[in-house]
Amino acid sequence: MDQAESLRRLVSKNRGLKILTVASGKGGVGKTNLSANLGLLLAKGGLRVCLFDADLGLPNLDLVLGLSPKRTVGEALSCRLPLAEVLLTGPYGLGILAGGRDVNLAQLSGAQVENLASQLVELAGGYDLLLVDCGAGLAPAVRTFAVAADWLLLVTTPDPSAVTDAYGLLKYLCQRQFAAAVGVVVNQTRSFQEGREVAQRLQLAASRFLGLEEVSGWGQVPFDEELVRLGRQGKPVVEGAPHSLSAQSIKKLASLVEGKLGKAQPRPEGKLRKLWE
Repeated sequence: MDQAESLRRLVSKNRGLKILTVASGKGGVGKTNLSANLGLLLAKGGLRVCLFDADLGLPNLDLVLGLSPKRTVGEALSCRLPLAEVLLTGPYGLGILAGGRDVNLAQLSGAQVENLASQLVELAGGYDLLLVDCGAGLAPAVRTFAVAADWLLLVTTPDPSAVTDAYGLLKYLCQRQFAAAVGVVVNQTRSFQEGREVAQRLQLAASRFLGLEEVSGWGQVPFDEELVRLGRQGKPVVEGAPHSLSAQSIKKLASLVEGKLGKAQPRPEGKLRKLWE
């Protein structure tokens, strides 16, 4: 049994568990930063969220959140520790599983994958949402968590290479029993028109060439110097600059996710609303 099938089988036994997997075709598009800020906002809004850094080997989630975890998922696997022992409790009760730089998911044995999947599902059973931050590209972990997910949040920027790689990731997943609904978020946009056109191109290509009809635009996050500045300091923008354009845009994304989980919040009014319609 492969990694994806192992996790999917375990998730199917827990029908209340929802998984949102965040992925990108190209690195450097702001995926981890978006995952961290989204997780914080969802937890702040009252959802029980477990945020898992699935980029085992090259994790950055702890850095984005300004954390120095004593133990990581990598150590739990190598030292055979219960996953619960490396679970951190962050702001607003956000559960955090830091990845670890001493392990590669592709190199785990079948028994280790089964054990990791089983413990993840057991831990996440106490949460409303398992939010998985995957590595960029076509890594095995991306397939594992995308196939098991209820939703795939696909992050790209307007850069042509990022858009091409995002489509390439969808094509790769379509060859591997992928059935999750896809939400596209265009990051670092310079205008509303630019973000909308990028999302529409991906939607059209996915429908025409891959037969994927459940690909929709989940919004865009404008380029914001505040996000860049705070990111370098290890501070999430939704905490350090909650009224910035990027933070307000991520807040709308959180509202959309809450709605999909049946916990919809009022839509924001004003100039930011057009970014999401």
